[in-house]
Amino acid sequence: MNYSALARHFHSRRLTRQRLEGLREKKIRVDRFDLITLLFFVYSQEQESLDPHTRLMKYTAEINGILEKCGMMKLNPVYAYDAFVMMCLLTDAPLPTYSEIWEMSYTVETEA
Repeated sequence: MNYSALARHFHSRRLTRQRLEGLREKKIRVDRFDLITLLFFVYSQEQESLDPHTRLMKYTAEINGILEKCGMMKLNPVYAYDAFVMMCLLTDAPLPTYSEIWEMSYTVETEA
């Protein structure tokens, strides 16, 4: 993550295999960004056929309900990672867009 151009803005928000394993084994606590990312992954696969605006509205309503139940702050486009996920959901292919942006963030940083 240190080599990504997004590192400064996302502060290790990328959901890695190691983080997932730690969450599964309850060695680390689930945080707000884990919930946002995991539901994004679900929506990017199960709701991909929806109109992007409808997809975002459904996602926002569901994630805000989850976050509120957990006593966490609702989705807010002022925050870089929240805005990133929301913008990906507004594309025709949310998961490929998400992955491509992460991939490009490493290329940009290493070229600089």
